[in-house]
Amino acid sequence: MGGLRSVTVLEHEVIPIIESGAEPGIMADAYPWLSEAEAQALLRLNDLRRGCCQRLSGGIRLAQHCGIVRLPPCVVEVLPKVGMADARTSDELERSRGALLAMLRSA
Repeated sequence: MGGLRSVTVLEHEVIPIIESGAEPGIMADAYPWLSEAEAQALLRLNDLRRGCCQRLSGGIRLAQHCGIVRLPPCVVEVLPKVGMADARTSDELERSRGALLAMLRSA
């Protein structure tokens, strides 16, 4: 596999941590996940940006951050949560991405 893996999540969404060798295949885009090494790299960001993410049982939740986080093995796109539903849909991801771009444009 050449290139970086891309992970898209919504702010406050819990990202599951998958054990090495158990990585999901074809559905990885629909259901984001992190390896233990990626999770540890993400948690180290708390040293620079306090409250950026927190470890929960079985995963990591990002908060107080939207944008791109570049980790050595992957790129994490964190989008603002704009909908009220907890269901993750492609429509919600597109609306969230549009909202983030609109906020960046006006900033």
